[in-house]
Amino acid sequence: MKIKLITLGLLIVSGILMGCGTDTAQTDTADPVASSNSGQAAESVKADEPSPTSTMAVSENNEITPDALGNLSVSSIGDTLKFNSDSVLLPKGTEINVIFKNESAGLEHNWVVINKEDKDAVLADAIAAGPDSEWLKPADSRVLAYTKLVKPGETDNITFTTPDSGSLLAICTFPGHAAGGMVSDIAVE
Repeated sequence: MKIKLITLGLLIVSGILMGCGTDTAQTDTADPVASSNSGQAAESVKADEPSPTSTMAVSENNEITPDALGNLSVSSIGDTLKFNSDSVLLPKGTEINVIFKNESAGLEHNWVVINKEDKDAVLADAIAAGPDSEWLKPADSRVLAYTKLVKPGETDNITFTTPDSGSLLAICTFPGHAAGGMVSDIAVE
């Protein structure tokens, strides 16, 4: 009987302790920029490096668009499986510089642009490619642009030219992340 009471007590105390936690918000105003080749992963930039000032439009429905210089700032949201926007509007046939910052404290992420209909196949091939290929099939013709797998707190930049039309997605190909919500619709107009 004593063992049952002790076990019950330990379970209750464990439950109380697990319920206690802290919420921490990360705030970093740095917007690092580095050059990159189109369609290829770029060199990471540390979050403490200087950045140019830019203005990116964010609409009421959380849709983001590039600034006047063609810079599009995208980030993960803390340790959630979300990008900072569910919707991106890009002008057709325009060179876009994507600045992707991983705001997570412990998760790696990437930002991969694909045609919407290719999502399931690209994700399946990403898993098959494995961690040595940064969860992305090498030379995958279905991938229009991609960042490398970015470590927590780091940034990667890519430059690519948007197609003239299409229904696109930006996804994180790390296993489970797109299924967990790391997907943004991209409209090209």
